[in-house]
Amino acid sequence: MTKSAETSQRDLAVKLIERHAIMRLSDLKRRGINPVTLARLVDERVLERPSRGLYERAGAEVDVAHSLAEVATRVP
Repeated sequence: MTKSAETSQRDLAVKLIERHAIMRLSDLKRRGINPVTLARLVDERVLERPSRGLYERAGAEVDVAHSLAEVATRVP
C-alpha cells in the first residue's frame, strides 16, 4: 500500500469514527479501511478498541449513553 493511500485511509477512519463515535470493524472494512490501518491508529493511541471488533476515538467520554451505544453497535 502506498503512503498516500495509507494517509487517506487514516484520515477517512478518523473522520468516520468522529462522526459515528463508535464503529464496528465490519462497517469500517466496508468503507475501505484496512484492519492494518486501524491497528496502527490504535498503536499510535489515536483510536481505542474498547472491545473486540469495536473502535472509538482515544479518550472518548464514557457515560451511560456511550455504553448503550457500544452495546447497540455490537448487536447488528
